[in-house]
Amino acid sequence: MDMIGCACKLKDLQNKYEEITGSNYSIRETLRTLNKHKVIKMLRSKTNGRGLYWVKTEWIEDNGITLKAKHKFYGFDMVYKEDSIEFA
Repeated sequence: MDMIGCACKLKDLQNKYEEITGSNYSIRETLRTLNKHKVIKMLRSKTNGRGLYWVKTEWIEDNGITLKAKHKFYGFDMVYKEDSIEFA
């Protein structure tokens, strides 16, 4: 995740993992385990409830309600408003 540096989808993480290791091992369960241990969190819309992006916990500020600006992907603020997202 540090190599990508911003909120990213599972597919993006999987592609980067394959690029680095050459292995096509599915990292889905690894991400779930990291989420369970609060190393990463899922960014999701409060209205939809479905998470789309993964972020590192250290990228979140203001008591867990705001993603740091340097870790937002291009167009993030156009798609999401800070009061309409949550980290789970």
